[in-house]
Amino acid sequence: MEGTMDPLYITIGSIIFAFGMANLYRHHTSNHSFSSEFKFGLWIGLLFGLGMGLIMYGTSQWMDLQAHIVVSLWCFVYYGITGGIIGWTFKKLQPVKNA
Repeated sequence: MEGTMDPLYITIGSIIFAFGMANLYRHHTSNHSFSSEFKFGLWIGLLFGLGMGLIMYGTSQWMDLQAHIVVSLWCFVYYGITGGIIGWTFKKLQPVKNA
């Protein structure tokens, strides 16, 4: 790869991705919790980490297979934790139902 990493674009991309995950989650579930969103994040990690990683390996090969596997494992952790935080936040923002 040529060039250097730009933290500004990495931050903006991460915020956009978290916003997209939060909206997908909000529209497809009513059970807001850390564990349910952590599982959702794991599926996102599988989709982007392993799925897109293998596609990138098959097309560009700028990383070896072992590096793609490590990145995929990191995606499970990263998106799982991100999803858990989203679920926890949604749970805290839900209105309290009085009996």
